[in-house]
Amino acid sequence: MLKIEAFSPREREMLVTLSGRVERKHLPELEHLIGQSAGEDARITFDFRKVGLVDREAVDFFVNGPGTRATLRGCPLYLRTWLRLAGRPTD
Repeated sequence: MLKIEAFSPREREMLVTLSGRVERKHLPELEHLIGQSAGEDARITFDFRKVGLVDREAVDFFVNGPGTRATLRGCPLYLRTWLRLAGRPTD
């Protein structure tokens, strides 16, 4: 299960807090949020501090797919390692 909370703390910024497991079935909703932020000319940040598991397809989404347009923060150590090995920076 994944809980997705999106809000705009400042103008032209969208913060998306994720809680639970990020799996392939959630990627269309995350992609929609990325598109929405682009349409509003807003920077989007995904906060992973409350995430327990990110599956391989979701990692690929953030390394090679639409998720490359987002800033990532609060990533668990295993996710930071996978992202770093793929050449993807995190906060």
